[in-house]
Amino acid sequence: METIAHRQLKRLARQFLRKLGCLAVAEEVRCPISRYRVDVAGYLDRKPRFRGRGIRGQGCDAGLWITSPGLQSLYESLNDAGRWWRCRPRTVIIECKQSRADFLRDGRHLERLIALRDQLECFRGSIEEHRIKSIEPHLRRPGSSLFPELDEWDFHESRLPSYRELMRKLRQVEG
Repeated sequence: METIAHRQLKRLARQFLRKLGCLAVAEEVRCPISRYRVDVAGYLDRKPRFRGRGIRGQGCDAGLWITSPGLQSLYESLNDAGRWWRCRPRTVIIECKQSRADFLRDGRHLERLIALRDQLECFRGSIEEHRIKSIEPHLRRPGSSLFPELDEWDFHESRLPSYRELMRKLRQVEG
């Protein structure tokens, strides 16, 4: 359950990204690389225009400040300060933590979860290689490679119950 303070932090993060110049801003965005959900994400393809020190929420002790190394390097990587130029497109991700304990709690079981994820990934590879390829040959995409043994497979379309359950567990561990 999300607290009022966490919602307030996400609202402040959205405001910050809009002031920064992000054309698109959204909450609870699924990260395509790691499959985690990030609290707030923005899309930036122009030099940041936000030059203020920060914004503060009403009735909230949280503040967003441009003193982080990541944002500082964002400014430094862009040339010709003071003008509005296009830059290499970037995705800005903000993860909101309302307390130090909240931050530490997320990492408490990290080693156990990483080990479980690695074990599930190993099972996944085994099921894809030894079961799905023989049971569901229609998932193979012929012609996707020069060599037939390197053809791609649409494993996510599999109807194998054990595979679908495994993928559900993987999403649960990663998300």
